[in-house]
Amino acid sequence: MKNISEILENVKTVGIGGHIRPDGDCIGSCMALYLYIRKYFPDIEADVYLEDRKPVFDYIDRMDEVKTEAEEDKVYDLLSPVMSAHWTGLLLLGNISMQQKRQPALIIM
Repeated sequence: MKNISEILENVKTVGIGGHIRPDGDCIGSCMALYLYIRKYFPDIEADVYLEDRKPVFDYIDRMDEVKTEAEEDKVYDLLSPVMSAHWTGLLLLGNISMQQKRQPALIIM
């Protein structure tokens, strides 16, 4: 198994997304990964997508950078859906494409 630093080697763009109607675990996990990338891999262009930003989570650093809709032509080297192990809903990353040379990283929280 690779660690996150190995997965992020040679990656230039990352899309992080949670499931629909994200709960605190989903939001916290998405933002933790986003903040980790911003701090330790500042050259990577990272975007985080969450549905319905709730003001109760505004204390989380960089919450104002969360996107609620995907850019139609946006292409990412790596997509990282963040969901719970029992999750059965839809991902917010549904219409984002990925370059053929990379595989999505599935992070189960």
